[in-house]
Amino acid sequence: MLEDEFTFIFSGARHTPTDWTNWPFGTVNVLGNYIPIWYILMTIAIFVIWYFGLSVPSE
Repeated sequence: MLEDEFTFIFSGARHTPTDWTNWPFGTVNVLGNYIPIWYILMTIAIFVIWYFGLSVPSE
């Protein structure tokens, strides 16, 4: 996800609904900016896994 985003940042391009990174799930339009849905899903998954990783009692 970071690699994809840095590609757009350093190229100066903005996300469009037809970008290659949007093909699997599509995009969400937030205030005129397109955000790939898989970015949102990955962010949620990262925090869930992080939560479970930190909640395991240490021995």
